[in-house]
Amino acid sequence: MHAATGNHGKIAAALQAVLSRAGGALQSAVFPPRCHQCGTLPRQWPAAPGGYPHLCAPCHAALPWRPPAHAPVLSAHIARLYAPLEYAPPVAGWVRACKYARREALAPLLGALMAAATHDAPPDAETLATPVPLHWRRHLWRGFNQSALLAESWRAHFTAAERPAPPVRHLLRRVRATPRQARLDAEARRGNLRGAITLAPGAEETIAGRTVLLVDDVLTTGATLNECAAVLHAGGAARVEALVLCVTEQAAITLAVTDQQATVWAHAEPGGSP
Repeated sequence: MHAATGNHGKIAAALQAVLSRAGGALQSAVFPPRCHQCGTLPRQWPAAPGGYPHLCAPCHAALPWRPPAHAPVLSAHIARLYAPLEYAPPVAGWVRACKYARREALAPLLGALMAAATHDAPPDAETLATPVPLHWRRHLWRGFNQSALLAESWRAHFTAAERPAPPVRHLLRRVRATPRQARLDAEARRGNLRGAITLAPGAEETIAGRTVLLVDDVLTTGATLNECAAVLHAGGAARVEALVLCVTEQAAITLAVTDQQATVWAHAEPGGSP
């Protein structure tokens, strides 16, 4: 009995692999996608970006979405922030699983949700998307940079006509290993990152006069994004924007304050201090 069950599983896996090579449409017809959250086989996928083929309409609607028109200024260094979701269940669990449990297979789902944030105003072809860097030791231990995975998955959810340029993975370097930001308060985070991030060799020519879109998974205090943006401005970038999957409750409070200061920062020097 067990042998027969195992053989059926192997046959199904082999058939699915063949169908995958034959094309996504054929694979979906034989192995229709199920909702990642509730496991049901939806009769209807949500029309909104970030739904198909990952979440059924009810689960998609129940996510902790932020107001769709909310694209605040984060600081004097970052002109615009795209942040579609709050860091709350089930999104928080998906982020932790991807990042710490090495469940890279979650990246397409998370990238699709990030695409929802930029769907109405996608970056133009001249915008350079780049992930927040990891120190090489942490990259080696984890096996991947989750921000780079999200940047690639986010881009894949645009049509060919709208698709931004491929993310540039090595504009920034983390030259000093630092304690994990998740364990530090806001002041400690800023000190932790001071001098830890630099431009990669030759990056000045790439970013000169360009808009750069920083991609990361979670916004907590903004310390990492602000440090990256300050380095990019100092290297010649004309404008820096940021795209994150979700924001913590602490970040939401910070954004409410910074929104009130946006008109002041709009007249500040790009590399100046908020």
